[in-house]
Amino acid sequence: MDDAEFWEFYARYRGIALRAAKTILKNEAEAEDVCQDIFETLYHMEQDKVNRQTMGAMIREMSVNRAKDYCKKAYRQHEYASSELLENNEAISGCDNVEESMEALSTKDGLHFIFRKLRKKNKRNYEIYVRVKIYHIPSRIVAEQFHTTENNVNNIVLRTKRWLLKEYQKL
Repeated sequence: MDDAEFWEFYARYRGIALRAAKTILKNEAEAEDVCQDIFETLYHMEQDKVNRQTMGAMIREMSVNRAKDYCKKAYRQHEYASSELLENNEAISGCDNVEESMEALSTKDGLHFIFRKLRKKNKRNYEIYVRVKIYHIPSRIVAEQFHTTENNVNNIVLRTKRWLLKEYQKL
């Protein structure tokens, strides 16, 4: 199908795909991603495989299946900065002056070890802590990303911070 036909097709069936995905994901942005993914697949599909009479049912079924698959993805495949950058940033962020910053950087190997240990032990807490404390993403947004409450995110950050402090004091 050419571009004009596809846009007509997209306008006609987009609502079906979006509603089905949103019902499962409970998040409009993620449902929109699933919808776009489905229509990209349909755009590249060969004409003889497309049955116009059952298109609505097929799109609804594809949306439900993609949304379920999307829920299974590990933390929705987020981008990461290098762990060395994260640890240096965390080491310096709590310092009041240059001397403390230099001392924190000199213990970089210890911090690297502690963050690796945290990531291995509890990847979810590591991800939440990094987003809230290092990237300064509001806990409300992080809560939406991890499908939990803002209060739970704040509790995880506090517990993780206590754990990091204990591990640091062991060094």
